[in-house]
Amino acid sequence: DLAGAVRVFEAMLNSKCRPNVIFFTTMLKGFCAAGDLTASVHLLRRMAHSSPPIMVDLRALNTFLRGCIRCGDVKAARWAFEMAGSAWRIKPDGVAHVALARLLAQGLEMKALKSHVKSQRRARKEHLKAVSKARSEPKAPPPPGTPPPCSFWAAGRCDRSMNCRFYHDLSIRQIDEVLAEAEARDALAAMELHLAHAAAVLAKWKVARGALRRARKLLSQSSAVPEETWPESGPRNEIDEWPEEERNQAKKFRHDELVREAQRIGRFVSSATLHAPPQGAPSWGSPSLILSLRRTLIFSRSPLVPL
Repeated sequence: DLAGAVRVFEAMLNSKCRPNVIFFTTMLKGFCAAGDLTASVHLLRRMAHSSPPIMVDLRALNTFLRGCIRCGDVKAARWAFEMAGSAWRIKPDGVAHVALARLLAQGLEMKALKSHVKSQRRARKEHLKAVSKARSEPKAPPPPGTPPPCSFWAAGRCDRSMNCRFYHDLSIRQIDEVLAEAEARDALAAMELHLAHAAAVLAKWKVARGALRRARKLLSQSSAVPEETWPESGPRNEIDEWPEEERNQAKKFRHDELVREAQRIGRFVSSATLHAPPQGAPSWGSPSLILSLRRTLIFSRSPLVPL
């Protein structure tokens, strides 16, 4: 009952009962589920203009991006990313970057998509390099001007991760760092698969094969993570909805979905390049038209007519 939720929301404001970020995010989820991005953007702006302002957090950002995917609105997603880096002061996580990659792929914006995926490859390499350096060299004091150290990170687990306002010493190993790294690999693999998908739709076979090769490598590395290394319990924030075991099962399910997606795209790319039509072949009823239709129809595994 979205209309009822709006009435309750307005009544709270009129009675000077100040909603918190959880309430705003719940309303945002309702608007996004209804496909009303105009109301969603208005709500996000309303948060910023509250007195005092209610800062948009990572959960709200990802909720809005899911709404953008539902509506296929690349422009709104770009606006959200711009706001995240400026007014909202949050760093998008892997979920957010995958959402943007999916939208760019759906819009067949190859130049922007390739740039986005490339930047995430580079960011991951830089992070791994920084962690390796911090753990291989003698421990150094924090750089000048850094905030106080995070006590949760020092204890082995900080749920805010890159969006924590306190200093994170990369030399300190985290309880869930093996699983976190597997999630980061899966996120990058998902972006590579979106790139491969868009490239295959546009018959850019070289780009598709390269992205598919990188995705398979990342997924194989994640598959090697034993479930015994997954944390069974740990600190949970106030808006967690699932028990730890169910979240881990969901992560495994998403990983298996990516593996199947890589297989599906791989079969199509192999089939399409194997049966590529000769140059100058007529378009109507020819393999050229069939392959185009198969790309358009989400990689139908069987051609409409025999090749």
